[in-house]
Amino acid sequence: MIICVSVVIYNYFLQSSKGNKTCQTHKYQYTVIQKTIVNNSFSLLTADSISKQTYGLMNIKNRKDICEADGMIFRFPFSTPQSFWNKDTLVDLDVYWMRGDKVIEKTNLPAISKGFRMISSPSAVDTVVEIIQQ
Repeated sequence: MIICVSVVIYNYFLQSSKGNKTCQTHKYQYTVIQKTIVNNSFSLLTADSISKQTYGLMNIKNRKDICEADGMIFRFPFSTPQSFWNKDTLVDLDVYWMRGDKVIEKTNLPAISKGFRMISSPSAVDTVVEIIQQ
């Protein structure tokens, strides 16, 4: 069962990253995609592995650190409740909780310098987008 789920997750990430440009950060190489959210087009790093999802935008000081991208997209193979924290997050983030292309809610996640915070999706989601606030 675990192997089967891992293969499904791997194939999901592989299919979602074909034909896009890449960005090499200090830690990982990312596929960069364009995504429109609430009539705004964003350039996003794709967190397409468990390690990239776990690391997220930690230790990123500004958009220059991520090839001028606007933020990061986290895609999950199933809609489930999600929680994110600001451990080692140096910038304020807007977090979009999404199911498909529909925004369920937008939440602010402040930089760790403003205190530790954990936020959770209001319901099951299959996509989370973090946008660096200007």
